[in-house]
Amino acid sequence: MLLVLGPEEGRPGAGPQGLSERQTRHSPTPQLLGAHTDPLPEYRMSQGDSNPAAIPHAAEDIQGDDRWMSQHNRFVLDCKDKEPDVLFVGDSMVQLMQQYEIWRELFSPLHALNFGIGGDTTRHVLWRLKNGELENIKPKVK
Repeated sequence: MLLVLGPEEGRPGAGPQGLSERQTRHSPTPQLLGAHTDPLPEYRMSQGDSNPAAIPHAAEDIQGDDRWMSQHNRFVLDCKDKEPDVLFVGDSMVQLMQQYEIWRELFSPLHALNFGIGGDTTRHVLWRLKNGELENIKPKVK
C-alpha cells in the first residue's frame, strides 16, 4: 500500500505528492498490484445458512492408510500417559513446530504435547477435541 501524506515543498527532486521523481516513475499502479477497479460484490450468509467449519467432522481417509485416525488414537493415548501441562492442537503449522530447537528449549520443559496433523481443518480439529483428545487433560489453569 502506498500512503501519500502531502507534498514536501522545497525538497530537490520532489515529484507530485512529495514523491521523488524516481518513485513517481516506478510506482506500481493499482491494476498492477491486483486492485480491482470495480467494487466487489458483498457476500453474506443468509439467515438459513450455517457455517460448515463449525460442524465437527472426521477427516476423510483419501490415501486409504488410516493415517489420520491412527494419529488421533495416538494423541488420545498420549493424553492418558503423559499428563501434559500445555497442548498444541492444529494443522501442519502446529505439527512442524516440534521439529525446531525452540520447541525443545521452550515447550518441552512445559510438558507440552503437539497434536498437529497436516491438512487438518477447523472441522477436523473440532471432531478430534470432541472425540477424546481432551478427555484426560487436567490443565493447571482453566
